[in-house]
Amino acid sequence: MKQGLIILIFFLTVSYKTDAQMPDSLKYRSVDPEDFLTLIRLKENVLVIDVSLPREFRKERIEGAVNIPLAKIEKRYRKYLSSQPVILLYCTNGFRSEQAAIKLYDLGFREIYSLKGGLWAWKKRGITTVK
Repeated sequence: MKQGLIILIFFLTVSYKTDAQMPDSLKYRSVDPEDFLTLIRLKENVLVIDVSLPREFRKERIEGAVNIPLAKIEKRYRKYLSSQPVILLYCTNGFRSEQAAIKLYDLGFREIYSLKGGLWAWKKRGITTVK
């Protein structure tokens, strides 16, 4: 009986701590280039955001993307929050887009996708970019 009570207290403590904060992996979905392209083509109310630096964005980007650098994502998100678009994020290698996805989730967006491998993976698959 005493051992059962200890186990129950342990599970209640663990579940309390896990409910307090959602893991980052559940805040957004990381998708490969083909799925990212499908989302662009098929989803309605899509916003494609390149979170790279402006000079990187000017050099090469995905057609239709807007540039909101990672450092400015928290300042410029309000413009889009009311329409709750599907957010598709990318950067050069995927690292900054994952950070932006977490920030945007915490700011209230709920349908967020990050391009796995970033623009490098996109180009490696032979999908066109705008230069």
